[in-house]
Amino acid sequence: MLIFLNILFATALAVAWLNLYDYDFSIFSPAIHSWPYSEWVGAAVALGPLLPIPLVLLFTVLGACCCRGKQGYTRGQRLRNVFASNLLRDHRDKSAPHPRYTTSAPGYLLLPQAPLAEPET
Repeated sequence: MLIFLNILFATALAVAWLNLYDYDFSIFSPAIHSWPYSEWVGAAVALGPLLPIPLVLLFTVLGACCCRGKQGYTRGQRLRNVFASNLLRDHRDKSAPHPRYTTSAPGYLLLPQAPLAEPET
């Protein structure tokens, strides 16, 4: 999850940078020019939704490194667990036969209640 947050934040920053590169304040109406805080409000509206992404990243890393909830682990092991995947690996015996009535069964399935289809003539 943490890698996804890093990629998400980098993508959002890249989009913000491209929009900032093409930004021109002179194209807006005189009413917007007359209010001195218009650019600050626009920046807050644009960057506000991005704020939770680095906050989750920061609190996740701080929670893994600084909180003492996991006894018996060093700080490095807890930090490594933050970046590790929490998916369990499925180890199967390769010599075991495939189950017959599942979607992963090889070939065609011959069900006892359904006879083989005959070709149309």
